[in-house]
Amino acid sequence: MAKVYITTAISPMMLPQPDAAGCHSMVVVEHEEHFFRDLIRIYRENGHEIVGAVGHPNTASLLEAKFGLTSLANRVSITLEPGDRVLAAVPQFRPPESREFSDNEIRSAKFRYFEALQTG
Repeated sequence: MAKVYITTAISPMMLPQPDAAGCHSMVVVEHEEHFFRDLIRIYRENGHEIVGAVGHPNTASLLEAKFGLTSLANRVSITLEPGDRVLAAVPQFRPPESREFSDNEIRSAKFRYFEALQTG
């Protein structure tokens, strides 16, 4: 069964290296929060493996509470296989320097929600 990664970012580096068969591609679609929540429920009900891949513990805790999930805090390298998906809740707060968000910053951040699928 395909995996569904819950993250806070999407990158083309999630695609596998091109092989003799050709290149790989990804489709990214933005969703409203309520539809993002429905996607999580649908994938869980259909037996997809939900893989937490949120690097910052405070962001993971907020998303766990918001979407009824557990164990999202996990720094993993993602290489998508055919059929795998990424559901990314991307915080819209960007500090001037690279650092982990404070609890207050992440609680007050607005999010945008995306789904990415490897298509080839």
